[in-house]
Amino acid sequence: MKVTWKDRGQLPTLNTWTLVRNSRTQKKEYKRNDHTGNFAFDLEDDVMHGLSTVVEPVRVNGSLFSDGKHHPAVTFVYNKLVKNDCRKLEEFKVTALPKRTWSYTITNPQRIGKGRRYWKHFYAARMGVNPNTLFPHAEKIAIGSYKMGGDWGYEEQLVEFKSLDELFVFVAGALTYRFLKHDKQIEEGRLGNPSSNQYGLEWLKEFSGSDPMVVRGKHFHSIDDEFWVQKK
Repeated sequence: MKVTWKDRGQLPTLNTWTLVRNSRTQKKEYKRNDHTGNFAFDLEDDVMHGLSTVVEPVRVNGSLFSDGKHHPAVTFVYNKLVKNDCRKLEEFKVTALPKRTWSYTITNPQRIGKGRRYWKHFYAARMGVNPNTLFPHAEKIAIGSYKMGGDWGYEEQLVEFKSLDELFVFVAGALTYRFLKHDKQIEEGRLGNPSSNQYGLEWLKEFSGSDPMVVRGKHFHSIDDEFWVQKK
């Protein structure tokens, strides 16, 4: 599915370039590749099947989702993402993980040419969630850092995920923060796990309508998936 960045203020188009050799002159030159803000927004089928759906299909930019169903979590992430300047985003890909609960990574842009004037490619954001995760799921998330002596450590908070939808929204939010911070669309704060996780928790709280850091009752844990009880 293709997502188109919504123009907000007539910002100039950014293009990528490919270094090629002119067959006639044998000189190196740059070939422009049009990049108008469209980027690939792909979810693997195993992830899509694990997300909840509603009966009525919803159209996004005039086209239905690939399976003809409306996924509230996907729509939420899409709407939050395209509110930003996505001209330097080429790909937002979601894969199904076989073992780990979740992960994400982002590939930074590269420039080529004398004076580094030309973009070779832009950001590629990739994340993964495990559709076989047992829910309700609780996991310790880093939300801050501290220094004790000469060592740094993370301040962690137990977070509850009631479904794959909530896990997907949280990870997508954390990954989006990385992209916005790298692209200098967010100036405040530091680039690290606590800040990314806090941004993802804001998305999760808005999506679920409840505080994900209020954890009570029985939950599965990511380390060994044994059923354990969180003290009230």
